[in-house]
Amino acid sequence: MGAMESGSKAQSAPGVDGGDGDDGVAGGVGGDGDGSLAAEARAALARGASASDLLPTLMGDYWFHSRAHIPSAALVRLLAEFGVGADATRAALSRLTRKGRLEGVRDGRRTAYRLAPALVDAATEQGRRLMRFGTEPVAWDGVW
Repeated sequence: MGAMESGSKAQSAPGVDGGDGDDGVAGGVGGDGDGSLAAEARAALARGASASDLLPTLMGDYWFHSRAHIPSAALVRLLAEFGVGADATRAALSRLTRKGRLEGVRDGRRTAYRLAPALVDAATEQGRRLMRFGTEPVAWDGVW
């Protein structure tokens, strides 16, 4: 099943209650409590963004620096907060795993996911490039 590792134990990530695999809920929805991330995600969905677009974005926002695997039930519940159905979320998880953007582990009937290292590395490098932009002074030639 792509990047799935049969028999690997899924770790719970900070902010996630893995429970029995059927009722895991993600903690911290809304980031700092102002709801801006939730509003942005809902607006993106209204513009036609898919679950495959939203899932890595939310995982990156909440668990970018964590290498723990997030139970699929928690991710289904997280995307439900944004009006994405369970079937669409599970299809997106499968598709993103096949494309190498997510890594999955299976423990019995439970499956958990995290961002693939290559995706994390690419996002980290992109962030570094953004932070370097404008650090070199450019002489102004006086022309607007």
